[in-house]
Amino acid sequence: MRKSINYFLFTLAFILLYSCSDNENPQTQEVLSNSTILITGHESNSNYSISKAKLWQNGIASTIGNGVNNSISTSVFKNGNDIYIAGKENNVAKIWKNGIATSLTDGTNDACAYSVYVYNNDVYATGYERIGNIQVAKYWKNGIATTLTDGTQNAEGLSIFVYNSDVYIAGKTSNGAIISIATIWKNGISTVLTSANNFSIANSIFVSNGDVYVSGYDNDGAKFIATYWKNGITNSLVNHSQDSFANAIFIKNNDVYVVGSEYNGAFQVARLWKNGIATTITDNTKTSYAQNIYVNGADTYIVGRELNNSKFIGKVWKNGNEIYSLEGVNNVYLRSILVF
Repeated sequence: MRKSINYFLFTLAFILLYSCSDNENPQTQEVLSNSTILITGHESNSNYSISKAKLWQNGIASTIGNGVNNSISTSVFKNGNDIYIAGKENNVAKIWKNGIATSLTDGTNDACAYSVYVYNNDVYATGYERIGNIQVAKYWKNGIATTLTDGTQNAEGLSIFVYNSDVYIAGKTSNGAIISIATIWKNGISTVLTSANNFSIANSIFVSNGDVYVSGYDNDGAKFIATYWKNGITNSLVNHSQDSFANAIFIKNNDVYVVGSEYNGAFQVARLWKNGIATTITDNTKTSYAQNIYVNGADTYIVGRELNNSKFIGKVWKNGNEIYSLEGVNNVYLRSILVF
């Protein structure tokens, strides 16, 4: 799905394009000597009024955008020698290609690009633009917008995947009574994944061998339920006894990997489910969340965050073991990971 690139050229390009190196984590040198890990996310204060988009390459942080306006980075994708990042800056939905920004919206309305995907050199992104007081789900192909919803109720596109030229998007819609309903779109045609009687969300989509996999969570009226759907068929990942959430899905060699979190009786803790079997990837003593996953060869990489002394610290796990932390002055939120 993503082609390998020359490490030297990539490193040189990012040295030139990202002039603001914030910190270096020495723990990464031995662990990652044969891998390149790219992580997108942001650093925010406690009330989210100040947020700065970041890219971490093997633990070294760089600022995305001008470093002045509020910004977030939500997704990373590699195509040939090019690195694409989705996000927003100063309420403008943007795509950064090798550090150079392209605005998807004009700034008149609040907007965000949550996910980016490149297929046959066409650049796709999905997110929302707020029109009046309503968030309208959209996707963009090479900067040209397609509206997915009619603007009468809030909706967002959260994840995009292109397979055999078909455009798949996972996200959420609303029917007025229920503020979030798990929904997918194929080439602009929507399908609701749940009964639409309770809160639900579809936040990640992956297509493999023609099968469409979606992760998210449903609600049985009492608890949130970490869930994935395969071709529209619901697969609950938990026994409904505690609140749980699925945040991302990845398919490799017919294995289904889902990451998220589950309440352990005291707080939410990060979870990995492989083919429905749960693994706890922390020591269960602190609040933690697994946000995204990437499988590279036989290795499974997960990004998330852990609460430490009232501040969230970014965490990176490889094959179930923490390999390093990403800490800032403020809370660190890791959103997407790519390994090559």
